[in-house]
Amino acid sequence: PNGCGPAFVEKPRMAQEEFLDAYDSLLERKISIRQIHLTGRADPEAFKLYRDAARCAVRLQHPNILKFYDISLKDRLIAMVTEWVEGKALLARDLESAWPLVPQLLGGLDHAHRCGVIHRQICLEAILLFPGDILKLWGFELALVGARLGELPMNEEVPDYAYFMAPEQAREEKADERTDIYSVG
Repeated sequence: PNGCGPAFVEKPRMAQEEFLDAYDSLLERKISIRQIHLTGRADPEAFKLYRDAARCAVRLQHPNILKFYDISLKDRLIAMVTEWVEGKALLARDLESAWPLVPQLLGGLDHAHRCGVIHRQICLEAILLFPGDILKLWGFELALVGARLGELPMNEEVPDYAYFMAPEQAREEKADERTDIYSVG
């Protein structure tokens, strides 16, 4: 991807999160790449939405938000480059034992909200558990940003998403900070 140096994909991992392990030889660091295949006639518009959301996500600097580095489009494939994902999805952990980690999630959300970003798709698959019980929220490329509320589609491909959906989302109304808080539970 542009601006990231040659990235060599080592192996696919965590398929449900669609992350690939890679190495950025220019900056000599491990990275992760998430790939999304575009389909349909709205591809250029879809990429613009991802690009605009990525521009916002890259500015979200918080210890509980996955760092976003770069985005590119080639042959209907969007590649989003993030910090190396050495963790696993929270869904791999007993939820009862995860409750002490909720303040980390709320801290990351509070930071995003102060930056004008609504995640809108909080679910177990959007929360990564890194070694040392560090939570990191990811998926801000699908965020609702400022005046563009309602422009990005809900993620119907995430199996547990409906369980965390706020009532206003089910009614296809505008989301705000309360939407994310509702989804946290």
